[in-house]
Formats: sequence, structure tokens, C-alpha cells
Amino acid sequence: MRTLLLTLLVAALAIALTTPASAKPALEKPLVARDLLVRADEVEPNDDCASANALTEAMNGEITAEDQDWFEFSATGGTHVVFETGVQGENPSMDTKLYLYADDCSTELAYNDDGGEGYFSLIEYDFEADGTFYVVVTGYSSSTTGLYTLTATVEDIPEPQPNDLCEGAIDLADIGDTYFEVDLCLFENDYSPESGGCTGYTANGPDAIYSMDLVAGEEVFVSMDVVEGSADLAIYLVTDCADIAGSCVAGDDSGNPEEFGYTAEADGTYYLVLDTYSGCCLVGVTFNETVAVEGATWSEIKDLYR
Repeated sequence: MRTLLLTLLVAALAIALTTPASAKPALEKPLVARDLLVRADEVEPNDDCASANALTEAMNGEITAEDQDWFEFSATGGTHVVFETGVQGENPSMDTKLYLYADDCSTELAYNDDGGEGYFSLIEYDFEADGTFYVVVTGYSSSTTGLYTLTATVEDIPEPQPNDLCEGAIDLADIGDTYFEVDLCLFENDYSPESGGCTGYTANGPDAIYSMDLVAGEEVFVSMDVVEGSADLAIYLVTDCADIAGSCVAGDDSGNPEEFGYTAEADGTYYLVLDTYSGCCLVGVTFNETVAVEGATWSEIKDLYR
């Protein structure tokens, strides 16, 4: 019975990995070719768990028609690993899917389609115990072919940040300054304004959340730029964290620095999301806010000019 069950699981996996998919829209942003000189080359055949290549820190691979590339990875408990596919050479249109499996070769731990740059894939996973795991790269459909790179970046699991989600958002009024810095690499990827939304693009990187209470007519200006490291930043303001795309009222992803100005249309709590299209780094945030003149007290109006 166990042999039959394993056979059925492997057959189902093969079907899932090779099922054709519909075409996607044009790439959102231009991609940058990766350095090929420091990467090991994939060795075929590696189309199943038994023939998996050992995954080094960086690999060059190629997907042919109805192909799947298996890689074996030894993880250490207490580490956070980022698996990412990317551009190899002059092939920016390659479209990958990425899977992470447990040591039984069939238990799926994580899956991603477009979490990396363009149509490339990215999986972030916290390994709680030592073990052997398998990373599988496929094309978006059974007919997708092309070159790719695969990297595995190992980091210590970061301490949970209190404002990783809206429930723990830090009130900007409590910061007590109009400028502050935050390391986005300590945060998880929880939110995205989605393609075509208030920033124009998805935001697949880590995000930190801050809140502000505004009254109708009150103006706010926010700017974010890289202090150290490298990332494609994104910033946006929402009123409902359960509906990021639908409640986004302002945002920017036009090229670092990212910034926007907004005049509140209604009283309420607004959530500022510091995010990235890809990557993470230390960022500096400038925040300025003025009270609405209509209905303001004389003291509030005088404060505008001090």
C-alpha cells in the first residue's frame, strides 16, 4: 500500500510540474543579467529526486521542453534561506516556477511563480531543523525553455519585528522625528499593491508597517531612499490591510527615491507600507505632516509656520 501511495504522489507531482499554462502579460520591469563566472553548471539528467544535482550557492541551469531540474540542498536548523532564479546571459524573458520539497521528495514545503524579478521565482523559507531538502525548477508551462540562474542565500532567522504586520504597526506620532531609518531585511513579505495598482507594480520584497491618524484635508508627504545596500523600493498608503490593492490611496514605485504626497479625504487611521519590488536594504524615511487648515485650532495653524 505504501509503494502504491508513493507511486501516486510522484505521478501527481509530475503532472503538476508539466501542466501547460496560459500566456502572461509583458514584463513589468527590465532585468539585469547575473554574473556567470562564479556559478556551477547544472548536470543532466537531473529530472527527478534520485538524480538531483547538489545545489551550490549559485548555479547555471537550462530548462528544455517538458523539463524539470532537481537540486539537493542540506539545510541547517535555525537558518533562513532565499532560493531565487534569475537571468543567465541574454535571456530576460525566461519564466520559471520554483518548488521546495522535504526529504521524502513529495511533501511540498513552498512554491512560487513570479516572486523574483520579472517572471523569475523566489522562495524564502525558515528551516527549523537540519535536513536534506529538494529544490525543483521548471518552466512556467511544459513548452517553456531557456537559461536561468539559481541561487541559495543562507542567513540567520531574523527576530520577528513588531511592525511586520498592520496589527503591530508603529504609530509615526510615537517616533518623534521627521526622519528615521529601518532595515527592511529584518522583515517578511506580507503585502503587495499588485500590478497596475497605486504604485503600478507588484511588491514582492519585505515590508515594514507604520500608522498615522489623519483628519479630512490633512496633508502628508513621505519619501524613502536607500541608505545602505541595494533594493528596488516601493512605498504606499492604505486604509485597509485586509484589502491592500483595493484601499491603496497613494504610492510610488518610479525609481529610488520613492515618494508621494497625499491629502486625506476622510478621518481615519492610515497605514504606511515600506516595501520593495525586489531585494532588501537599510532605508531612510522622511515624513512630514500638516494639519488641515479648515477646522484647525489657532495653535495648530501657528505651528505650521514655526
